[in-house]
Amino acid sequence: MTQAAAQGKVWLTQEAFDKLTQELEDLKGPIRQDIIARISAARDEGDLKENGGYHAAREEQGKLEGRIRQLEDMLLRAEVGETPRPRPSCSAPARWRTLTAASRSTRRSRPSARPSSARPRATP
Repeated sequence: MTQAAAQGKVWLTQEAFDKLTQELEDLKGPIRQDIIARISAARDEGDLKENGGYHAAREEQGKLEGRIRQLEDMLLRAEVGETPRPRPSCSAPARWRTLTAASRSTRRSRPSARPSSARPRATP
């Protein structure tokens, strides 16, 4: 992470902030304890070089600790606010319209803006 990114604000809604805070508490509490217990049980099995359960638990612990650091950093830089409303000067989102058989037939029956002689002809 660059220094500029580390110092920047992270905008979150209150709902997102609460959700990330709960995830952090879960990761630091019962999930971390579960992984520690699995590492300890795998260590008690003996030879660590050929112990797949030990290596898998250690890898999972590394991912967990990385996610904990990421969440802590994000929550420290978080600014809680509301979702911004679109400004009136912004264009409205595009709306898709499904054409039905009735709307297609009425569209075809409308008079053309140009006379048929002014329409470009397709060349084969």
